[in-house]
Amino acid sequence: MIRVRVRAVRSGFLAMRLACLPVKRYTNKQSVCFMGGCGDMQAQGGCQCGAVRFSVDGPVHFSAVCHCPSCRKSAGAPLVGWAMFDTAALTVDRPAVSVHASSPGVRRSFCGTCGTTLFFEADYMPGLVDITTESFDNPDDVRPTDQIWTRHETACVRALAGMPRHESLPPQA
Repeated sequence: MIRVRVRAVRSGFLAMRLACLPVKRYTNKQSVCFMGGCGDMQAQGGCQCGAVRFSVDGPVHFSAVCHCPSCRKSAGAPLVGWAMFDTAALTVDRPAVSVHASSPGVRRSFCGTCGTTLFFEADYMPGLVDITTESFDNPDDVRPTDQIWTRHETACVRALAGMPRHESLPPQA
C-alpha cells in the first residue's frame, strides 16, 4: 500500500497515479526539467474550497495532459493535467479527501466538500503519485510537457486553436 506523509488523514487514501501512462517508461523515475531547472521541487496546492491543502517536496518525474476517457469523465473536462511525484514527496494537510475506486486497482481522490479532482493511485505504479496540475497554487510550475492518450482526444480539444479567445466572459448582447 502507498505510504504518504499525511496529517489528519489515513495513509493509502491520498496517493494517485497516472493510470494512462505506459508503466515501462516511468519505472526508472528519471526527473524531468521544468521552468528552466531540474531536480527537487517544493510546491503547495489544494482544492477549490480550501478544505484540502497539500505540499510536495521532491522531483517531478513526468507531467502531461491526458485525453483518456477515464480522466476526462472523472474531471468532467476535455483533458486533465497531471504531475507525477514519489508518494513520499506528498504531504496532505486537511482531512476532507474522498476516494473513489474507479476501476480495479485504481483509486481517484478528490475533495469531499467541493469535488476538486486531486490525486490518483494505481497498484501497477507503486511508489508514484500524480497530482492534478491545476490544483497547484502555481500551476505553471508543473506545466505539462507531453500529451498522452491522444487517440481519445475530443473534437473540442482539436478545435481549441481556432476558437475565439476572450480574456474574461465573452461580450454580452
